[in-house]
Order: sequence, then C-alpha cells, then structure tokens
Amino acid sequence: MADADVDIIGALVTLLSDDAAVEATGASVHGVELPHERIADMPVNALVIVPTGGPQPTQPSKAKLETQRFDLFAYGKSHWAADNLRRVAASVLSGVDRAVVTLPTGVKVLVHSVEVAGGFYASRDRDGAWPNSWQSFTTLYSTKEV
Repeated sequence: MADADVDIIGALVTLLSDDAAVEATGASVHGVELPHERIADMPVNALVIVPTGGPQPTQPSKAKLETQRFDLFAYGKSHWAADNLRRVAASVLSGVDRAVVTLPTGVKVLVHSVEVAGGFYASRDRDGAWPNSWQSFTTLYSTKEV
C-alpha cells in the first residue's frame, strides 16, 4: 500500500516545473487538468499530466514500487509550438533516473524512471479547439516516502 502523501502526478508536475528548459518555454505545468482560471488564457504554452491507469507491469513483491501510466498534454498557440513544448518536456521526463523529487508539501518521492510508452499525437482540444500534442509515458516510483 502506498504512503498517503506520495503523489506521483504531483512529483512529475514538480519535476517539470523546476526544470530550466521547461521554465524557458514559459509553460505552466498542471496535474490532471487545466485549472479553470488558466482556461481563459488559452491557447498558451501549458503542460498537463493526466494519469491513465492501464495494466500494472510490476510483479507482486514486498518492494514498495508501483508503475503509473500517464499522458503528457502540451498546449500552444500553434501545433508547432505545442509539439516543441512536448519534445522539451519529453526530454526532461525521459532523462529521469532515480530522482528524488520534493513536493511543495515537503514529501520526498523517489522516481526510479520515466519511459516513453508510445509515439506522439497532434490534435486540437475537443472543448476549446486549442492545438495540442500528447504522448504516453510509464513511470516506476516508490510508494514509500523517502
């Protein structure tokens, strides 16, 4: 069972928010969905990490590990801008190798890895018709606070 305060989506949001390359794009980073107050500004550079469930590829064991599949949505003023932002964020995520991420609450989450789980896709948001580019990933992380 996971520690209640271990929030993998929050850890991924923090990881991207704290990265200099992502910061240089001017993108805001969010978990699960865009906040209502941000929607009025769209389309602008924004990243959203959405948990997507899926099968649990880790074998049952006493190790306090879980995997989480998620989609990374990148929004921009154009498809080019959205895809460029996705590539920047994907590069940051794919580079994770046993990183300890400190959440705003002070909880420390050990993220073992983030792996690409498929190719990217370009589309328009179904509600606002904003250009976006998204890609799926899987992360392996410790369910025990470090």
